[in-house]
Amino acid sequence: MLAALLSLLPVAAVSTGSGMGMYGTASFGGGGGGDAAVENAKEDYDVAIRMMDKNDFDDAIPRLLKVMRVLQGNADILNDLGYATRMAGNYDDSVEYLQRAISRNPDLKIAYANLGQTYLSMHQPDQARQQLEQLKRLCPGGCDEKYTLSQAMASYSDKAPAPAAPGSGK
Repeated sequence: MLAALLSLLPVAAVSTGSGMGMYGTASFGGGGGGDAAVENAKEDYDVAIRMMDKNDFDDAIPRLLKVMRVLQGNADILNDLGYATRMAGNYDDSVEYLQRAISRNPDLKIAYANLGQTYLSMHQPDQARQQLEQLKRLCPGGCDEKYTLSQAMASYSDKAPAPAAPGSGK
């Protein structure tokens, strides 16, 4: 219900963060005299972004979860949670948050890039490649997200062990 009310408010985009482009793009209702829960969520979000800037993902996650309780289903917050949980090493939760972000906003390019990187962390390059294909569809002329995931995949391929030769016993 609150999310529906927020959609009626004028939107003031809040873009904070380190400029890494992987998180920190959530929007909050603006226009002054706002709901106290939304104002508290914005504060928690700003603190979480500062924590993520300092690589303090374990402490950022509970703050992002508090924000999610207010801005239920917000694709940007789901993306941020997916990024933070991946960086904290919780890949299963990361996949879940990022898939939910994509289902809420199928054009959220950064979520595909984050999901691809999560799959690489899980040693699932074929799944990562599928995310890259989605990015090619979303930005045929190229975009930062496509470039970032492409670079991560190239780096992963360089580091991946070569498959064992047939009959080598390995």
